[in-house]
Amino acid sequence: MDWVYSTLWLLGVSVCEFWVPVSSAVIGCGEPEPLPNGGVTFISGSQNQHLSVIKYHCNKQFYSLPEEHNGNFTCSSDGKWKDRLNSSLIPQCIPVCGRPTVNLPGFGRILGGKPAPAGSFPWQVLLRANGRGGGIVIGDRWIMTAAHVLDQYPWRFLRVYVGHNKVETLTQSPPLEVASVHIHSDYNNVDNVNYDHDIALIHLKHPITFNAHIMPLCLPAKDAKYPTWRNGLISGFGLKESDMSTNNLMYVPLPVVNQTICRNSIDIVRKEKNLSLTDNMFCAGNFEGGKDSCMGDSGGAYVLKEGDYFWAAGIVSWGINCGEPGKYGVYTRVANYVDWIKKTIEEEEQKTSEKHSLCSSHYYEPSSPQQPLEMWAQSECRQGQDKGPMLAPGINGASLSFSLDLSLPPSLSWVSGFGLKDDDEIPSNLRYVRIPLVDQVKCRSSIDEARKKKREAPDLTDGMFCAGLPEGGKDTCAGDGGGPYVLKYGGVFWAAGIASWGIDCGEPGQYGVYTRVANYVDWIKKTMEEN
Repeated sequence: MDWVYSTLWLLGVSVCEFWVPVSSAVIGCGEPEPLPNGGVTFISGSQNQHLSVIKYHCNKQFYSLPEEHNGNFTCSSDGKWKDRLNSSLIPQCIPVCGRPTVNLPGFGRILGGKPAPAGSFPWQVLLRANGRGGGIVIGDRWIMTAAHVLDQYPWRFLRVYVGHNKVETLTQSPPLEVASVHIHSDYNNVDNVNYDHDIALIHLKHPITFNAHIMPLCLPAKDAKYPTWRNGLISGFGLKESDMSTNNLMYVPLPVVNQTICRNSIDIVRKEKNLSLTDNMFCAGNFEGGKDSCMGDSGGAYVLKEGDYFWAAGIVSWGINCGEPGKYGVYTRVANYVDWIKKTIEEEEQKTSEKHSLCSSHYYEPSSPQQPLEMWAQSECRQGQDKGPMLAPGINGASLSFSLDLSLPPSLSWVSGFGLKDDDEIPSNLRYVRIPLVDQVKCRSSIDEARKKKREAPDLTDGMFCAGLPEGGKDTCAGDGGGPYVLKYGGVFWAAGIASWGIDCGEPGQYGVYTRVANYVDWIKKTMEEN
């Protein structure tokens, strides 16, 4: 408490003298916002007071912070917890994929079918409709399975179980509620002889919390390799050698089989069934037989390992007489469907996102083709109210800059719209493309080149920026004007630009030009406040 000596003068006469108490304002930021699937720790300073530092962390082994976020927040002078980019948005915990907490015994050697230890296949799903099937957890709201497991039964009767290695324990727990089912549109297997595109996705109503017994499996890169004779693992609740359904989750290591060898083995039985092996499939098994996936295993995963991660190489699809010598199990080649998976999830999340919510599906591309693609559909939504513009990470009023984002890879930037397609047709669906930011000097030079060819072009000002590819082919076009160019930081999308103008859509050496939204944050806020 400070004391200030004060004299009150009235009409030039001192009438009284007294001490006036004045409070020293202590800035406090209050309790930090809780982090789903994580927590917060005080690092330094007095708790909740100015310049105190806290650190967010995710539940180890099952979640991690985005690579670009260290989790540190400081109590700022405006009474808010802020990170190093002056953002008050807390990070999201990203699920870890394909890393069981239990070692898989005997991986790399043919041991035959064995009961799987608890927690060794945390992505395993048991599906119950008319019989048994398998599935694979790939996100907190998403299950991947084979199309033929779902196509003959109304999905409202489907029961989805996760988290245990015994059927009796699974079926005694509440099933996960299904929101929708998505079967690949090219799957057409009326006569049970055409298993091409045997893949489907199940969208859950509520997110799964991951732990030692439930964890998503990584998806492959689109160009993932399937080395011949390399051992993978299959798991399932299907038939055993005795033709009895098992109560325990069973697993067996099996090698990838040369495509020609597998195709030849199928040709032998084509006289009985018109089965065919397409490039969307691969085979696994032993020539001598005895070890295979079987009825009830369909929809489960064939996994390969890369470093410390397991990834979904295949989905159990079909075969000829389980474990028969000279025959192999056939699996859907998941790498061929990564784009379809991502597109399906993005479209479904857009349809189901609630008004005034900030929701999105997140994908983290592998840094090399050999590394697994970590994918999940993050369902944590920030419930919003009409509070004016939401400032994204790194935004601090008019001082906003996305200089950091200029180094981000193209996969972290998107533009979308209903404008013209390559064939000059107007699309019926919203379309999007990923295009990188372009250096301002390089873009200005491209405009100068166009002017030399007597093309009219506006000036490129500091209120604009460019995006595109030097080889062309991807760009905004007529009808896309006014749409967003978005960047992503810490799991949050933000409006970097507004599609403005360009010189001939997608022409090599020319780029799309966008309004630099960062320059107009004060104007946006002022306009909203006045109206």
